[in-house]
Formats: sequence, C-alpha cells, structure tokens
Amino acid sequence: MKTAGRLAVVFVVATIFGCGGESDDTQLPIDAVPPRIDAEPPPIDAEPPPIDAPLARGDVLDFDICTDSASCSCAVTNDCNNPASDCVEISVVPGSLKRCLPACTAATQDTACPFSSVCYPSSLGAMANRCYWSLCGEAAEINNGTTGGACQLGAEIGLPSGQQYPGYCLSFEDGQSGLCMEAGTVAAEGVCDLGTQSRGGANCDQSTLCIGSPSALQGICMPVCDPRTIDLSSGAGDNCPAPPLGHTYGCQDVSSHTGTTVGTVGICVQDVTSCSLVAATNTCPLTSTGQKQGCAPTNSVRATGLCDDNWGGDLAFNTTCISTATTDSMQCVFGSDCMDHTGSNRCEQFCDLTSGTPIVTCAAGTCQSFDLAESDPTLNWGSCR
Repeated sequence: MKTAGRLAVVFVVATIFGCGGESDDTQLPIDAVPPRIDAEPPPIDAEPPPIDAPLARGDVLDFDICTDSASCSCAVTNDCNNPASDCVEISVVPGSLKRCLPACTAATQDTACPFSSVCYPSSLGAMANRCYWSLCGEAAEINNGTTGGACQLGAEIGLPSGQQYPGYCLSFEDGQSGLCMEAGTVAAEGVCDLGTQSRGGANCDQSTLCIGSPSALQGICMPVCDPRTIDLSSGAGDNCPAPPLGHTYGCQDVSSHTGTTVGTVGICVQDVTSCSLVAATNTCPLTSTGQKQGCAPTNSVRATGLCDDNWGGDLAFNTTCISTATTDSMQCVFGSDCMDHTGSNRCEQFCDLTSGTPIVTCAAGTCQSFDLAESDPTLNWGSCR
C-alpha cells in the first residue's frame, strides 16, 4: 500500500499516559525522549558506595515514566536524572503512571519549566510547584480553548493570566481534549526552531505548526487547516488561507485515531492539491509533462489525500496489477490502488464506511477496512473486496 510521500510532518510528541510494561489507553503528542536501555551494568565486583555517598540517581529524563524508591527495589533511590526533578504522581490524570517532573515556582517558571510546560500551583497536591504539560479542549473538566484551535497553557489549572502562555491545541479527541503546544510569534512560512525549542526562540504562532524533516534543526511554519471541510463527493473545499508568497496550498490530512477516538490535524502544504479518494470524478490535474495524477491517501481516519503522479493510471477496478509500476498504462485508475487482500495483486477500489448512504457502493464484494500502515487500520474508509 503506497501513501503520499510529499511531506515529513514533525510534531513534538510524547506519550502522556503510557510506558514500557504498563500501558494506558490514552496518548497525547509531546517531545519525550525514551529512557536509556543500553546502559552497561556495574561489574560484579564493584565496590559498594560509602555510607555517606550522595543518593544515586537514574537515567529517566524529565516528563518520562519513572518508579520511585518507595515502590521498587532498585539500585537507585531516584529514577530521575535531573537533580531538580522527582518522581511525581500525575494527579490531573487519574490512574496514570508517575513521571519525572522538575521543581519550580511561579517566579521561576520561565526558566525552570521546559518549553510547552508550566508550573502547577500549590492547590494541585503532589504536582504542586512542579512543571508539567498543559491540557486543552472543550471538555468541561478542561475548558481551555478548542481542539485544533487556540488555547492558553495553564488556563485549565487556574494559573494567573500573567503566568499563561499562548498555544495551539493539538487534538487528541476532537471536541474534547488535546495538548496545548506553546506558540510564539513566527507567522506562516517563517523559519522556526525544530530540533531544540525554547521559550523566546523562533516558535510558530497559534495558527501554524513547525514542519520539517525529523533530523532538521529548523523548519517552516505552515498554516493549520481542517480536513473535515474537504467534500468527499468532489474533493473540493479545504479551508487553507491564501498563501503569502503567491503559490498554492493544499490541506494535508494527518489525523490519527485510537479505536474510534479521532484527533483531527491538517497542515497546509505548498503547491499540492487536496483530494478525495472516493470522489465521483478525478479532480487531480495532469502534471506539467502530461502524466495523470490520482489521490494518494495521507491518513487512516477519512478518505482524504493529496494528488500524486504515482496514482491515477489506466487499469480498471479489479484488474491484475503490479504494485511497483510507474507508467499510466500499468497503474491503477483513480480511486483505487494495487493491493493484495485476496491472494493476488489487483486494483482494489476505495470506498467509504461512513454511516448512512455511502458515496461509493462496491460493485463486487463489500467495503472493508485495511491497515494503511502497520497497526493503523482505516477507520471511515476501506477497499472493495
């Protein structure tokens, strides 16, 4: 199964509710570095530390899952690597695992708390005077901005307005919750810090996200869009703004889901055309060399994608095909892809699994979900087989 490869979308991500041998059902994106697993064990004949030696500390980095000495028989008395951090219960997320959180005060928040985190107030028990991420969204218990829109870091925990930071609410569950990612002042198509982000650095404003390759130190602030506005019947209707530099934008749908819980995210990409996999006709234009384009899927949530010249050939639905073909005469027609779900490669038609009257009714077989990537089943669309 091919997918569109025009853009490497990099979000600062981390798992808030899961780790290692224990897992939680809920995850939110943020930048967490996993604990080291390649550390050498001490030699068997190592001398024990003197009684008055400083307390040993582990390798767990800030915001990662930890285990304190009270609940484990380990060689260290504090899992946290940062001397200013302790293994703390995340009281704002009942049932979640403990994490290494740096100490802070309201006066030291700007310097003590890493980018995209705030200092929790004394009213929050174990998390009092500790740095942690900020949740956002429309849920009554959060009430901080809108998923896919603007938010304020710290608003949901009652921080004074002078201690809050502007942010963008990266959706985890549409209309309910997300992660408030700290924003700056860099506007669309400006250069932004990507490798290392810091408060006061080159950070995108509340209507854009920093996009670039995983290894890049800097990226470009690109506007966010709502791919739900794309009309699946026609492929038209993305809500990207007018580009500032004279080229065109297309809304790339990079939404994700856990079960039926959807987090919608869209990025406006330069000089591409958004499209629908199940549109009645092919709305993708020819390339400058006259080659056909089809609609390449970019996400497992809905039947949206980007026009791509590796798609949209001449082979009819259900025709035997070669998945590596590069010419129109050997590629599958618009609205299908060369896949093997029945024992041989054939052009399987895309279809929608939405409730009510489907846009595509399978002429043969039924519309079934499939893995767009490993362990990433399509949710509201599939293929006829």
